[in-house]
Order: sequence, then structure tokens, then C-alpha cells
Amino acid sequence: MVVSANSTYPTGYTASTSRKAGGFHCLCLAVGTISGHSLSDYVAGDILPASVWDLKHRPVSSPEGMVYVSGIGKWVDIYLASVSSGALVSVNGGTTADGGSSPAFHYYKFSQWFGQVGKRPLSQHEFVSASLGSNQGTNISGSADPGTTGGHSDTAGRRMISNCGCEDCCGALWQWLCEAGGPYAAASWVDAYNANDSGVAGKSYYAPNRGIAGGYWNSGSYCGSRSSLWIYGPLYLDTAIGARGVAEPLAVAL
Repeated sequence: MVVSANSTYPTGYTASTSRKAGGFHCLCLAVGTISGHSLSDYVAGDILPASVWDLKHRPVSSPEGMVYVSGIGKWVDIYLASVSSGALVSVNGGTTADGGSSPAFHYYKFSQWFGQVGKRPLSQHEFVSASLGSNQGTNISGSADPGTTGGHSDTAGRRMISNCGCEDCCGALWQWLCEAGGPYAAASWVDAYNANDSGVAGKSYYAPNRGIAGGYWNSGSYCGSRSSLWIYGPLYLDTAIGARGVAEPLAVAL
């Protein structure tokens, strides 16, 4: 058995002479002491217990940068989504994908791009569960757009990390939810795409808004696991709205 930081195969081996049988993710920055937190006193480089995967316990998507949230039985991205090699990824230090990034992402685009890698945006139920243990009622230190993913603290100096290891759930960027709700659009046909899209078209009639959760970098006491807003349509673009992916567990034949 060989442990390697390489995502493909260990140094000195090839895809033909080795087989990737499992993996794990390491903490990007020390948690510090947080009373009652599952990861209290974990230091940078420690293995996140919920991130450990193998050939029979893993998501249908790539398992890198994900943790298993046992309460919902699904795998959730540790980090806010960023783009690498034309795909959405969950990596530390990535430039956040949002309504002001290049490319710019609205709900439809996040949903489409997540679907290409075996994921989707979280539901509110899933978000609440995955974000428990995160800072509540505070936003990120400096009250400004973090720009990149992972390793942040809030205005009280507390690490912004959940019990299972998800970073920046509350008070960094709002995150699109997969659920529809709130007011409906006017009773007319409207485009379900904009100038940021390509290779896709269609129109919607009475399209409902989509929820966003968690609060953003200047929301203060409004931030938290139960924070949500339902006033934006699925084509809305804003630098303060990103997303996080969730994937189903891989079904293994017995």
C-alpha cells in the first residue's frame, strides 16, 4: 500500500502498475479550539474523518474535496465551487465561481455544470445538515468578498468550518439551493438563458425563484445554517452568490 499526494498515481508508478483504492482530504488550516465542535483542535494537515473514501464507500462523482454527511447519506463539497479545466471542482484556494466570475454563474448554469460531474446544488435540508457546526450569526473577517475558497475565519476570529469539515458555509457567499420557491415570475414566456450560456435554450412560464442559503460576507447576524433568501429568479447574477455541490453515494453491487 502506498500513500501519495498525487491524484492520479504515486511517483514511480503508472496507471498500469497501480490501482487507486481510496483517499482522504487534509485540513487546510487549523480549526483552533471550538467548544463542542467535532474538529476542535485539529491542525493543518490532519485527515478529515468524513472525507475518507474507498472503492465501496464513495460518491458517484469524483470523491476529491468531498465529505460524507452521514445524517443525509450524501457526499458534500468541502469548498465552494471553483472552475478548473472547464469543470466545477471543490479545491482549497480556488477562485470562487459566482455571478461575477468568468464565466459568470446563475442557478441554471451551476445546475448544468454540476450535472456534468455527477453533482447538483444542495437542498435546504441538506445545507442545514452539512453546515451545522459552522459559525452562526457572523460573517467572514473583513466583511469583504473572500475571492478564494477555504481557510477563513469570521469577525470573532472563529474558523468558518462545519462539524463534517465543510468550509465557508455561512457568511462568505450565498449558495444556490436546488429548490424552487418564493414569488413567481410574470405570467408570460421568458428566456431561460442569457448571454452567459451557450448550447442551451428554452423559455419558462411562471418560473419560480430559487433559494439561496447561508448568508454572504456582509450579512452579519443574518448568516447561519438556517439563513435563506427566496427573492431571486434562476437567471439572477450576483458576485455574492456561489454554490456547493452534493452527490449521491455510489451503489456498489454485492
